[in-house]
Amino acid sequence: MGGVGTYLGTTDPRNLPFYRRMGFAVAGTAPPGPDGPVVTGLHRGHDSGSSANHMMVSP
Repeated sequence: MGGVGTYLGTTDPRNLPFYRRMGFAVAGTAPPGPDGPVVTGLHRGHDSGSSANHMMVSP
């Protein structure tokens, strides 16, 4: 039986070491809007090697 991947996003780079220790890997970053922070997307689990894990950014 296969697992299900888990995804999350953070705007605070200080969180990245914690999430990495929990088994997450960076999937990508989304550039900020005019006044917004950079969002880093992370994933963990079954689909961690698939091309579907790349962070999607919408305008």
